[in-house]
This record gives sequence, structure tokens and C-alpha cells, in this order.
Amino acid sequence: MKVSILTSHCLRHEYLLKKISSYFNVFEIFKETKNDKFNHLKFAKKKGEKFLIKHMEDFEKAEEKHLKEYVKKIDIPKKSKIFECRKGGINDLEVRERILNSESDIFVVYGTSLIGDAILMTNKPFINIHLGLSPYYKGMACSIWPFYNNEPEYNGVTVLHLDKGIDSGNIIHQGLVNLDINDSIHDGSIKGIISGVDLLIKSLEEFSLRKLKSFKQTKKGKTYFQKDLTEKILNTVYKNWTQQKINEYVKCQEERQQKVRYIK
Repeated sequence: MKVSILTSHCLRHEYLLKKISSYFNVFEIFKETKNDKFNHLKFAKKKGEKFLIKHMEDFEKAEEKHLKEYVKKIDIPKKSKIFECRKGGINDLEVRERILNSESDIFVVYGTSLIGDAILMTNKPFINIHLGLSPYYKGMACSIWPFYNNEPEYNGVTVLHLDKGIDSGNIIHQGLVNLDINDSIHDGSIKGIISGVDLLIKSLEEFSLRKLKSFKQTKKGKTYFQKDLTEKILNTVYKNWTQQKINEYVKCQEERQQKVRYIK
């Protein structure tokens, strides 16, 4: 089975690349430079909001804490073909033609701009990691919004088929984020990434055995956009979710998660 990966350059994207490469024949890699529209830190700096900047810098520190060691010790196989894409260029004609004419059997997508209809029209599957529990939480920063809404038990990750919507495709696997005592919200975000990659590997194994199943999203949720994550929102989250409050939640986490309906 040949796998192509469409992703970007951040540490979390390198983690996904190297983890999947250690299990499967990654035939092609398309690496897109992060568009400012989807780069939270650059977006925060452009707005000049100091609290939002600190929030994103702390996220990157958590990323290093959990992922850097693994990324440093694993190399991408030399046989994998790597194509660099300009900022926001995953849908450029040249890139699109390479993807449509690829010999790969399945495409993994994580961290790119939205994939256009002209690419999705191929009859090969595109599967994606969404760092949120669809359909309850779709869009961006979905590891933050459950805390804002005082339901952290809905903090999770979804592996799904890409479609024309935003995180609305058929669900393959999902997982809930399990926080430990003294974890931060950012620790939970990175744990979601790690869990998502593991679920993605499971999905690829099932695809290789022709046992991959998926389920249509039937419930309604909410879609969040980058502009929705303001300093006011973050202030509310951090005011309500101190380390003490997170630790108190961890003690009843399992009980609260039992009411969450999701596809394992």
C-alpha cells in the first residue's frame, strides 16, 4: 500500500510524518508552507494581542515537550518523494495534477489549507485528523472551546473522510483526551495530536486489510473559526480553568466522559 501525506512544517506535522513513515510506505509528501490564515501564532502577532500571543507560544512549548524527542530521533525514509508547496498552495494547478496522477492508494491530510473540490473529486480516499470531537466541535481551536463551554469531557480527536465541508465527513475513529494531574490545556491538545496519529495508523491498517468503516455524522454541533478565538475568550478560559480546577476535573474525568457519545 502506498500512502501520500499532505501536511505542513510544524513540529506536530513532522511527528505525524515520521510516525506514519515508521509503519507504512509513504510514497509522497506534500508540505505546504503555513498560510497566515491557519497559523495561530502569526495571526496573534498580526493582531498584536499579547495574551493570545502568549497562549500560542505556550502551545509551541508543549509541542516541544511532548514531540521533539521523537521527531529528532526518527528520519523520513529517503525513498519518499517530497514536494514543497508555497504558502496556501496545496490547490495550485501543478500540485493538484501531481496529486490527481499519484500512484498512492490513500491520502492523509493534516495541517494544510482547505483541500479544493478539484482534488477531492478523485476516487481515492482522503482521510484527515481533526483536533476536535465532531460533530460537537468543528473548525479551529477545538481543544479550547470545550473548556470555554465548561464541558472538557468533549475534548477529543476525530479521524474522518474529507468532504467539501468543514470537519463534516464520515467519521472513522474518535478518541477522548485524558488529562492527568497538573496537565495544562496545552498538554491536552498535544495528547490529542498523539492520540489522533495513533487512530490514523489504525485507520490505515484497516484500509490495507479492506476493513475500513466510517459513519455519517448525524448530530448537530458548532463550527468555530480563527476569528472567534479572542483575548476575551482566552481570559475567560484561563480564569475559569486554573490548575486547581483542572486537577479537580481530572478526579471525575472518567465519570464525565461516560456521557459522551462518540465513535471509537
